[in-house]
Amino acid sequence: MYLIGVDVGGTFTDIVFADTESSRTLIHKTPTTKDDPSRGVVAGISALCARFDLPRQAIDHVLHGTTIGTNAVLEYNGAVTGMITTAGYRDIVHIGRHQRPQHYSIRQEIPWQDRPLVQRRHRLTVAERLAPPRGEVLAPLDEAAVREAARTLRTAGVEAIAICFLFSYLNCVHQIEMSPFLPFRNVTAVGGRAAGGRGAPGVAQRPTGARLSGARNRTTCLPSERELARLVERLSRP
Repeated sequence: MYLIGVDVGGTFTDIVFADTESSRTLIHKTPTTKDDPSRGVVAGISALCARFDLPRQAIDHVLHGTTIGTNAVLEYNGAVTGMITTAGYRDIVHIGRHQRPQHYSIRQEIPWQDRPLVQRRHRLTVAERLAPPRGEVLAPLDEAAVREAARTLRTAGVEAIAICFLFSYLNCVHQIEMSPFLPFRNVTAVGGRAAGGRGAPGVAQRPTGARLSGARNRTTCLPSERELARLVERLSRP
C-alpha cells in the first residue's frame, strides 16, 4: 500500500511517502503557503511524486498531520464555534473544575476564562436529560429549542458547532435526534453510542473512552471542533 503523510507547519510542509510492503520511505519538504496551506500540500505531493517518479494515481491514502490544528489553538484563530449543551450547564466551560494556579487570588488570569474556547454568546442550552448509570432518558429532547438554537448560532456567524450533552457518553440518542436540525458543515459530539449501537448521522463522534466530567468532556470536544473546521475547509478546496 502506498501512503503519503502530510504535516503543515508554520514554515515548512513535510511530505513523507511510505510503501507498507517494501518499507520504502521518501521525504520531501516544501515551503508552507500561509494564505492557503492546501496549495502547499498539493504542490508538495506533486513535487515528491515527480522527484521520485511515483505515479500519483497509485497513492492509496493521504494522511494529514495536526501541526496546523495545534497552531490554530495556540494562536487562538480557529473557527467561530458554538456549543449546544444541556439546560443549566451553559457556563460549565467557564467554571471548569475549580482548579487554579493560585487558589486564593481573585486577580489571576485563568486561560479557559481569559481565552474561552467558545464565547458565552455562542453557548446555548436545550432541555434534555439522561440519567446514569445506563443513560436512560429522564427528560426528552426539546426539538423546538434545538431549531431555535441552530437558527441563533447560524445568524451569529458560527461556522462549527459542538454538541455537549450531560452523560452523553452513556447514550447519544439525543444527538441522533437533533442532528437533522443542525445546518452546519462541521458538527462534533462527545459521547458514546445509542442504545442500538448507532452514532449520530452527519455528526463526527468523539467517544470519550472514559466517564469524563462535564467540564472535561466539553474541553475535549471544543478544541477539536475549532481545529477540525479549519482543516476540513482547507482539505475540501478543489
